Amino acid sequence: ATRRKGLQIRLREHGIDGWRQALANIRGSPFLRGENDRRWKADLDFMLQAKSFIRLLEGGYSGTDRRHFEDDVERAIAAGYAASRQLVG
Repeated sequence: ATRRKGLQIRLREHGIDGWRQALANIRGSPFLRGENDRRWKADLDFMLQAKSFIRLLEGGYSGTDRRHFEDDVERAIAAGYAASRQLVG
């Protein structure tokens, strides 16, 4: 019953095209297909969460795994730090 309700809500919010896009984005993400250190895979319960579904639609997992994401964050922090040091002198 809980899954059925979640499914109805996500369908009402995003339609069948939203579901098609979300599924395509899962297919395009190694991380969501289980290529990660825990072998975790996106499942229906994951998709039924509003926050997860939105992130799927926005391409938040597009082709990156967590390791690459963490590298990107580290680079952004380092670049921000370097820029702030230049401003301060």
